[in-house]
Amino acid sequence: MITYSDIQKFYRIEKNSTSLQDIGSNFYSELGGMLEKINEKHRQSLVWFASEIYNRREQKILNRAIGSSQLGNLKENLPENLTPEEGEMYSEIASVLLKYRKSMLNFEKLNASKKTERESTGEESPDSSAGNLNLNLIDVEILKPMPSFIGSNLVHYGPFSDGDVISIPRDNAKILIKNEFARGIKPGE
Repeated sequence: MITYSDIQKFYRIEKNSTSLQDIGSNFYSELGGMLEKINEKHRQSLVWFASEIYNRREQKILNRAIGSSQLGNLKENLPENLTPEEGEMYSEIASVLLKYRKSMLNFEKLNASKKTERESTGEESPDSSAGNLNLNLIDVEILKPMPSFIGSNLVHYGPFSDGDVISIPRDNAKILIKNEFARGIKPGE
């Protein structure tokens, strides 16, 4: 059975760590039992500590669920030290995030429909000469060192050194070329 001192200790370790700490698999049920038995004088303080522990753990779980959905890797990115209730919360949140990520950012479906539309009208792909069909990517050579960035297609690029040749979305390439961080490369160059 957890004690008031345990609650204070759990609060301190959760507060000072970026990862979930071991609070025991029965933490929430034992906390509920403790709240029923504690005198009114200490109840308010206990509720505050418990809320703070929960809020900090919830934020850590949400951050991990967001990361897992971005990687598309829910099982391998499962946080350690989850209570059973938190494990269920993590799984449900991460699954919902991944579901919406896939449906809202369904680039394959979007690109396939654009390809079908171009084929039916006889229109050529804007980047077919560069070998980047359906993705609207163009090749550029980096002229000076650059940090990483997220492209307009939500893909992570970089960091880069001068001389690197990369394929990036056309609108990102235009910005880099305009600001003299890159130069466009013609096909076959």
